[in-house]
Amino acid sequence: MSDGSKILHEIHLAKHEGYDIDKPTEFFQRYGPYLLTMMLMVKSGIAAAGIIVPPLANFRLAEGIEAVQKTLGASKHSISSLADETITYIEDQNSKTDIEEDTAVSSIEHEKLEDSSSNKNKPYISSLEGVDLRQLDSYPKIKDESRVLANIYRTVTTEGHVKWVCIDHYRENYRESMIKQLRDIVAANNGVFIEETGEVDIHIETNTLARQFYDALGKARGIQRLDIGLGWDMTLDDLRKLAVAITNATIPNVITYGAFFDGPALDLANAGRRFDPIAQLICKGHIKSLRIINYNKFFRRVSSSFTSIASQLRVLELVVGPEDHDVVRPTLSRALERCPSLIDLTLHYRDACSAYEVVMDKIGFMKQLRTLNLGGEKEPFPIWVTISQGKAVDITCLDRLVNSMLPSTLWSDGRKFFSKGLLARMKLAFMPPPEQEYVLAYILKWNPLIADNQIACLAKNSAAAILLVTATRELELKQGKTWALRKLEVIDNEQLRAKVEYDDIITSTVEVQEHSTTTNISTSVTMDAGGPQRKSSFMDNFFLQFRWSIEMLDTD
Repeated sequence: MSDGSKILHEIHLAKHEGYDIDKPTEFFQRYGPYLLTMMLMVKSGIAAAGIIVPPLANFRLAEGIEAVQKTLGASKHSISSLADETITYIEDQNSKTDIEEDTAVSSIEHEKLEDSSSNKNKPYISSLEGVDLRQLDSYPKIKDESRVLANIYRTVTTEGHVKWVCIDHYRENYRESMIKQLRDIVAANNGVFIEETGEVDIHIETNTLARQFYDALGKARGIQRLDIGLGWDMTLDDLRKLAVAITNATIPNVITYGAFFDGPALDLANAGRRFDPIAQLICKGHIKSLRIINYNKFFRRVSSSFTSIASQLRVLELVVGPEDHDVVRPTLSRALERCPSLIDLTLHYRDACSAYEVVMDKIGFMKQLRTLNLGGEKEPFPIWVTISQGKAVDITCLDRLVNSMLPSTLWSDGRKFFSKGLLARMKLAFMPPPEQEYVLAYILKWNPLIADNQIACLAKNSAAAILLVTATRELELKQGKTWALRKLEVIDNEQLRAKVEYDDIITSTVEVQEHSTTTNISTSVTMDAGGPQRKSSFMDNFFLQFRWSIEMLDTD
């Protein structure tokens, strides 16, 4: 027992009944070698990162045995035989499916693990990463609404090792009194503290409350994600205190909002470096994800040289308002040069085209970059770029808006980027009114590489959407130009439909062939029989032009 503790600090069964597996054959084919390694560790014991797991025969199984008995009907004395049966089953599955030798646990490694007198030997299989790791939790049939899997919680030791422990040990290890202090301060500021996952979401209004929060944050430790907004115009010194608190608490995932930071007159002398403490968080070795949101004139107020390498940073988001690119480029370039592990990058400031050029110019420093999200000053049309081996392989224009809007912002903010002809896909959540359809037509003409186009709109705009895209393509082909477009989807905009009097739905898929103006259209129509009578029905117009394409008609 630990000093002053009433909790036995020893390894025990998780206090959980376990999970049924969906698609068990596929699960064991994909993850069998890893599960086999774990079962061998459980049976024979292992030592790693200062933690000793004794052989199963030496376990004290009083803790957690009730949950196992309830689910499997197993007694304390039959757990060992269950482990043996599981190992045998997985080995049989591996041999049946002929899993490759380099991912399976060999018989030699099995013998090493069986030797409980030497736990230094480890199975030689690679750790799960990327898609395989993310898809792992799609197999268990999970009923835990809070997503606290198996009633165990993630903790990080002072050496940086991750341990998963029961709630009793979790609270004991992190000093319940300190956790309570943090919980109370977060609640007093109307924030949210999810203790099980170590997430804090808080907005603080005064410097005094901020100091109290920083103190509690540092003492509690173990916080994995901090989403923080500060509601006053902070000075350079205030921002330093925030950055120090984040650094001392070694928080790996940080979101910080600067909507109130316009620059107080009393701190005018520091205007050119006011945001240095926030910018320097980029290069803090413990941070894996950093989102800097609504920091007005961020790059103009940063003088940092970014001397350290951001070795752990995987996700970086900068949403910083309008700034001249001549001011942005040198600072942004220096920052990107220090981010070799970056996977996901978001940049919203004004000029999506210039931001794209900076990133691609520095792509050699970010060999792991996979996703780039670009947005303009008012960000109506974010642009998603998929990157592979230092090249943009797919560029998608994705409209976030759910209300019809004038495309003037699109025209001014995105024209430079769209005219470069880089788009491979386009997804829009509205159809411009007739007098402004020329904007969409220009974008299509500039981007002949677009292979897939999707427009979500009301039923009354469906015919116009189909005609605009097909007519623009036909005109370009007649002029001898080449178009990659193969499919157009016109789908229902449910959010817009909820605001109008009728509930008609039209969805169409238009497919075209290379170098041909011939189109194949398939349409599904759902008519709202209870809607208002209209003297000039857009449905009549659609039927007149595209009735031959209708494959399904539902008159509700």
